[in-house]
Amino acid sequence: MTQNNFDNNNNNFDNNNFENNNNNYEENNDDSDDDSDDDSDYESEYYDEIVYDCDEISATKYNIVLCELYNGKLHGKTNNDVSNHYLLINRIKKLDINFINSLTRTLNNDYKEREQQIIPHKFIRNYENIITRPNYIKPEIGVTVTLSSGHTVCIIKTLWIKLIQRAWKKVYNIRTQIFKKRCQVQSLNYREVTGMWPDSCRYMPSLQGLLAS
Repeated sequence: MTQNNFDNNNNNFDNNNFENNNNNYEENNDDSDDDSDDDSDYESEYYDEIVYDCDEISATKYNIVLCELYNGKLHGKTNNDVSNHYLLINRIKKLDINFINSLTRTLNNDYKEREQQIIPHKFIRNYENIITRPNYIKPEIGVTVTLSSGHTVCIIKTLWIKLIQRAWKKVYNIRTQIFKKRCQVQSLNYREVTGMWPDSCRYMPSLQGLLAS
């Protein structure tokens, strides 16, 4: 065999191998693309199940929301109507803690990375302390309002839930003590004679006037 024939055969062999490998790569790559498309479709569908679309109407006035303080350096300059508000990020349809934690982790990490670019805040003095908290963006109970500027802002109501919980815990402890006093023999005898409980355990606090107590 001459040298030229050997070179030609060798080139043909290399070309055939390259074409076969290339075809196999393209087939495998197509399969992987299909898999990634399936995953993205699944994630998109699940996202739609959890998160309200911006124009979608919720069934209740109060929603689980993710929100952030308005910052002109981050959200762009606008009128003062938005300056001291929380801007809506997402409204959540159902409470999936793992999904929400994944969202908030990404959002909070983004603030850490851009911290030096967006401080100080024009109006909020302790803005840096607020945005550097690990749970700065977290699920809240809130009411959404659309301003004349077109921005959707949140009025956070979670604080009221905490106040109610704290007040009820105080009332619950008082009720527990009153029940114990009413179970005492002298209290039962007093009620049997007079038809009323003793003064020390006569009044039983309830939900009415809870926050005034």
